[in-house]
Amino acid sequence: MLLNLRQEQLPTQYESVFSDVAGNSWCWSYIQKASAMGIISGKPDGSFGSGEALSREDLAVIIANLYGLQPPADIPAIADKDKAATYALPSLYAVYQAGIMTGDGQNINPKGICSRREAITIAIRLTELYTLS
Repeated sequence: MLLNLRQEQLPTQYESVFSDVAGNSWCWSYIQKASAMGIISGKPDGSFGSGEALSREDLAVIIANLYGLQPPADIPAIADKDKAATYALPSLYAVYQAGIMTGDGQNINPKGICSRREAITIAIRLTELYTLS
């Protein structure tokens, strides 16, 4: 979805990056392109986790990488930041400060799964905040 917003062509050839994404899968070129663009990096075991649900903290990382968002100088007061993975904290701060992912105003629930209603809210916020070219 986010790659389509960037309106970039998807090449048909990439070196396979993740052990759990088959080259004949419908999502293969999108996942390979996202990796090549530095939007995703996968898991330490070399997999993408293609069958897993997407956590809110991982979605924050994807969004921050896609849009080049940096954490703010003044760290926002997120009550449950101690529950987030260390790698995700800068991205959580960035998307929270930008108003893309706001949680309930105090907690952002980093380990929670991104629901359909959250995903569409985030997508609309992104279209309101950023014009992609």
